[in-house]
Amino acid sequence: MIGLESRSSKLIVEKSTVPLQTGGMLLRALTAYGRKTGHKYHVASNPEFLRAGTAIRDFMHPDRIVVGVDDKLAEQRLREVYAPLGAGHFSCPIHSNGCPKTSVPPLMVTRVNSAELIKHACNSFLALKISYANLIAEICEGLRADVDEVIKAMASGPEDRAGFPWAGPGIRWLLPTEGLTGVYQGGEKAGVNMSLLRDVEAINREQVERIVERGRRALWVLNGKRIAILGLAFKPGTDDIRFAPSFN
Repeated sequence: MIGLESRSSKLIVEKSTVPLQTGGMLLRALTAYGRKTGHKYHVASNPEFLRAGTAIRDFMHPDRIVVGVDDKLAEQRLREVYAPLGAGHFSCPIHSNGCPKTSVPPLMVTRVNSAELIKHACNSFLALKISYANLIAEICEGLRADVDEVIKAMASGPEDRAGFPWAGPGIRWLLPTEGLTGVYQGGEKAGVNMSLLRDVEAINREQVERIVERGRRALWVLNGKRIAILGLAFKPGTDDIRFAPSFN
């Protein structure tokens, strides 16, 4: 969370994944506090879309910028903050010889509640796609098909132009707020049946047990045997092993 201040007003910006409707609760608390200090507070949501292993690149060259605001002043201040990125007027630590020409990332202005939900929706949609890839992998194993061939073909078609995650031991979450819990709570509060995402989470949890079961089928007895695991990180291109499925 960051703060952008002026003499008479203060803008508080949520940056990380937060429980849904945090902005509204924060604004109510700050408004009450502001009556004593004489300051007017504004709250905005600016969710991050940073991937492990490419976080700096994703920040310097985002594919989208989401700004959740409920008043014009907050929108103006955040447009000023992101103006250098949009215009390409910044020093990039990744491309020392100059950044490649890329399209200007769209700056999407939404309400605060929408911006908070966008981050949760993106996380849960990724979990859904990975769980679906793992379901396809199980079918391939039963039918002696090649899952890499199947998913490669799926990722190259118009059904998913943004690419398709590969099958693996499941998705990992560093914090509960990054997982599906926030979406569950928000959906149930709105009276929505959340059984789809509960099934997604169940499939995700089962992947580690399925990998162990494959080892049992191949070796019959695992007790007392030393087994090497290649690749402890939760995905290629990063050495981040925090809460990786390989440690479950």
